[in-house]
Amino acid sequence: MYSKEKSVVIIDDYPLHIQVYQNILKDIESFDNRWSFKVYEAKSGDEALGLLAEMELASQPIDLVLLDLNIPHSKRRSHFNGEAIGLEIRSRFAAAKIIINAESKNNYQINTILRSIKPEGFLIMTDVDIEVVRSAIIDVLKNIQFFSKSALRSLSKSKSHSILLDKWDEKLLYELSLGAKMKDLPEILPFSLAGIEKRKRNLKLLFGIEGQDNRLLLERAREYGLI
Repeated sequence: MYSKEKSVVIIDDYPLHIQVYQNILKDIESFDNRWSFKVYEAKSGDEALGLLAEMELASQPIDLVLLDLNIPHSKRRSHFNGEAIGLEIRSRFAAAKIIINAESKNNYQINTILRSIKPEGFLIMTDVDIEVVRSAIIDVLKNIQFFSKSALRSLSKSKSHSILLDKWDEKLLYELSLGAKMKDLPEILPFSLAGIEKRKRNLKLLFGIEGQDNRLLLERAREYGLI
């Protein structure tokens, strides 16, 4: 038997998404009277921080979070984005189950979030419809992980090889895939240009690539589902 009332926090800046989530939760309630939901909303990073602080102060548990990964950054905390909010929830509400909603099929982003936040659910917008979201919510509340098709493909690729990179090597590959120039990378990564060049050389050795061209390196990284 499930606990009657579940507290659900929706963190999303699109009113339409929030309304869809609310309608789905109401539909679940009407379909199965064992479920009941008390819903809280936040439409920005700052609202999310304030809501989390209020709920923690009131010792209000959170059962489920529906988190838009692209929520606008906090104005109070530099670079405090959707991933940082997810990590904040993980540290302050250990029992909360998190379903991530992302717009892109970026393997780097998916892999990073799966490792850092370890969400119980991961949805890519282009994969889902109302029934998929409904299934995700029900499964996660029943302690069953739920990943949409693109998230599953990324997870499968990352598990199909034995290559292990640290987060900075992955970040280097990601920035190169976006077209970043080597001379600009010291402003993005916490290394000197010489240190970044050395990392790139080591990556090419790891992938068995020769020469200065980054194209083959990026192609190999995509084959492994790293970007």
